[in-house]
Amino acid sequence: MGYFPPHRHELIRLQLANTIQGVLSQQLLVRKDGSGRVPAVEAMMRAPTVCELIFKGQTRKLRQAMREDTYFGNQTCNEVLVQLY
Repeated sequence: MGYFPPHRHELIRLQLANTIQGVLSQQLLVRKDGSGRVPAVEAMMRAPTVCELIFKGQTRKLRQAMREDTYFGNQTCNEVLVQLY
């Protein structure tokens, strides 16, 4: 948000909340048995709670929303790591 002037922040948050489809982050990790790599993918998908938090500027609450709102495919990297190991 720092790129935009403060008087535009609310409009930018509204546009982002209405257009975002998802955000993915991937890390390649060594497999437990050492035979190659496996992707650990963190996903924040479009969900009502996520969109509301973005619009309200409450981005610090997004990680908690990802943990709680898994119906839409949200998952944190820590959750993926637990599944992998």
